[in-house]
Amino acid sequence: MSDFIGSLTRGYDVIGQEMDAIRRILTSANLSAAGLNPFGEVLSWLETELPKLRRRQATILSSEQLPGWLPGMAAGLVPLNEGAVLTASETQREGGALAERFAALFPSDYGVPGGKTNDDAFARLVAELNTHRNDADFVAAFFAALGAKGTLGLAEKLRTGMNDPEKALDVVSRAFGTAVREGADVPGFAAVRYELVTGKAPPSYWSPLVKTAAGPQPPGHAGFEELRAGQPAVPAEGERRLGDLLRAGEFPADWLAAVVSMHALGKKSTVNGTDLAGFLNALGNNARAARTAISAAAKEYGSLPKALSALNKRVEVWGTYARQPDMQEKEDSRADAFGRMLAAASGAYDEKDGAHSAEAAQLAFQFMRELPKLDIQAPTRVHLAEIAGSYATEITEGANLGDANRTLPSAFGPVQTIIPGLKPAFRLSPKETYAFVKTFADSPEHIAPFEEGMGNLTDRIVNAAAKKDHGAGVDNLERAMRSLGYVAGMQFMAERERQEKLDAEDQQRIKRTMFMYGLGLGVIGLFIPGMKGQVLWLGISTATPPEVESLLTPDKTRVEALEEKDRAAALARETWLVNTLMSNGFKARVPPNDARFANPPITGSDGRLLPFYEIAKSREAVINFNEWLVANGSGGTDETQIGEAQTALKIAFDGPRRAVEDAGSLVYK
Repeated sequence: MSDFIGSLTRGYDVIGQEMDAIRRILTSANLSAAGLNPFGEVLSWLETELPKLRRRQATILSSEQLPGWLPGMAAGLVPLNEGAVLTASETQREGGALAERFAALFPSDYGVPGGKTNDDAFARLVAELNTHRNDADFVAAFFAALGAKGTLGLAEKLRTGMNDPEKALDVVSRAFGTAVREGADVPGFAAVRYELVTGKAPPSYWSPLVKTAAGPQPPGHAGFEELRAGQPAVPAEGERRLGDLLRAGEFPADWLAAVVSMHALGKKSTVNGTDLAGFLNALGNNARAARTAISAAAKEYGSLPKALSALNKRVEVWGTYARQPDMQEKEDSRADAFGRMLAAASGAYDEKDGAHSAEAAQLAFQFMRELPKLDIQAPTRVHLAEIAGSYATEITEGANLGDANRTLPSAFGPVQTIIPGLKPAFRLSPKETYAFVKTFADSPEHIAPFEEGMGNLTDRIVNAAAKKDHGAGVDNLERAMRSLGYVAGMQFMAERERQEKLDAEDQQRIKRTMFMYGLGLGVIGLFIPGMKGQVLWLGISTATPPEVESLLTPDKTRVEALEEKDRAAALARETWLVNTLMSNGFKARVPPNDARFANPPITGSDGRLLPFYEIAKSREAVINFNEWLVANGSGGTDETQIGEAQTALKIAFDGPRRAVEDAGSLVYK
């Protein structure tokens, strides 16, 4: 419906413009313009119907993702009563009436459990606002009736009067986003928005644009007078209460970037704590706004490194509240939001690895080089791992010590790489690659997004290399696996350096445990049909324990001695690589459904290999799988055979990984 409304709106604009031009031409030629009357009727119809369509759309959208915590709100489809769709003026009256009820309700808090006696009343009002959060007429009239002072006071009122105010504040923010995007023509709202941003009422000569008959218009029609040159400057310290209004809503990128820059990112801004987190989270929700605001901060501070350093100091975590997790969450919130802003600006949330926009990649390149020089706070680190996971392509290129590029300095721009299927947007030196990975290698929780990205990249480039080799050898596959081996070794060294309390054996044990549980092994059984993301990366990058290595030889006595979960974990790695080879042109000399391997079988009724978790249920099936690999060349010299190709690729991966681990982190310094 959004596209339909957009098309009708554009048609309305074009018809109106063309009619005016044609009428002027006809008038200048002394000709009648009566023939334009049918077009006037079309315009009149659009002026009547467009507001109805927008309100109908708002009603439909209001049924999406209804939160269960709101009283009386049921999730799912909501029937639309066409006869109940109100006119714009009726909707605005209802929005104003809700504001009056908000203003009349005072919070109470007696400081004891159950002491917030108006919690239910506030929840009902928030539920009504949530129902209309996508209706620009309603929400703009709501904020217009509250006025700038009442709007800025909403957060304090809800926090004082509600037991769980944060979700309610998100509803307010989303409603405010709708009002800013589409509600400029609702009487009174543009003036309130002006005062919220500038801290002053509009000048006497200023007035908002005249309301058009076609209903609420997008920002391109309305304009943002408060951002134009010559308007009063905002207070240098910033209006801290705006953070809660911006934190969760969807806003025009340029407007949002300007407002956050004016109030929260400037040198003189004193906005702090959860208020600062609100501003930064708003940018974390809007990648283009984040890039624009960061660029503005770089200009104000003189350079991007100076801006990053200043902002990193402002989000520093000062306190530890071991027994008060809610207090710790608040203390961590600004550093967490700072990381989200950086990740959003880098394209980690709205773009894909290997296909980033130039604007996002340029910032990511600079972040990766500059952030390791700072004392990055713990809540920020997981978001740096999100950046690394989104740029797994560039991390893999930078970690590859088998590429001549390793001797070149970092540089932005296309990279010539020997790794098939890789198209880096920039080149990081091995030293800077290692330094960036080390910023988030301090815990398994922080590094997890990077492992997720590496797993996804592994699946992509190994399949691309296998397709290119197409059964004729493993030249491309070996280059791909070697490059991944270097990343695995680099990651291990970074973790060992950061996690000093863990020795190498402890780290490998933790990784194996994470891998096994990621596959659904151990206490919850075997049920996941394949490996992707973090589970895949943990599966191939974690050193296999010696007792699991014995699986690679078909020795029944040793197989019987293994624990089931270790057997399944090793088998998952083996079957993933075999299936990748077979799906990309490698032919099995001996089919897996050969009678020699049928008791128990390792294939389904279609003749294809069973999923690893099915084979792992039987020790005899594991033996049959390994014997099938031997029958297909494992232990031989022909790398066009699946068995030997798999062995060669395992060696190609393990060699660089172990070389880095043996040499230590000095190879990246």
